[in-house]
Amino acid sequence: MISINNPYDFANKLSNKGGLYVMGVASRLCGLHPQTLRKYERAGLIIPDRRAKTRLYSDEDIYRIKLVKSLVEDCGFNVAGVIFALRVQESLKTIRQEIVSCITERTRTSILSTIDQIQREFEGQPSSIKFTRKHRQQPTCFGLKDNIRKEPI
Repeated sequence: MISINNPYDFANKLSNKGGLYVMGVASRLCGLHPQTLRKYERAGLIIPDRRAKTRLYSDEDIYRIKLVKSLVEDCGFNVAGVIFALRVQESLKTIRQEIVSCITERTRTSILSTIDQIQREFEGQPSSIKFTRKHRQQPTCFGLKDNIRKEPI
């Protein structure tokens, strides 16, 4: 059996705001015969939870089954092609999360440096300074006040 690195577990499935479906319901939701779901499971394409001998499919499993069905029926992939496509999709998801965390870290660093700069600028000034509307800076586009139109368009 070919197995794909599959991160889900029963606690994650219950924490998602979806239901758990038995095989008959899952097969109707996906438009597949139950034997096809068993075939996908044997190939390692899906890993449903089991309680006793009953397979339980989460909404995430249903989405994955529909994805596999689409890859097989619409794109003509065989099992090896589906496995490859799912691995690529998981890799892209990981890369996307890493990019988002880098952007978030960069943004956090930028905010902290701005706070440090403001603290240095106001160092030694009395803490009773209050900002009113007239103290606020005129909004600018890219730091240029000339870019703001004064008349309505």
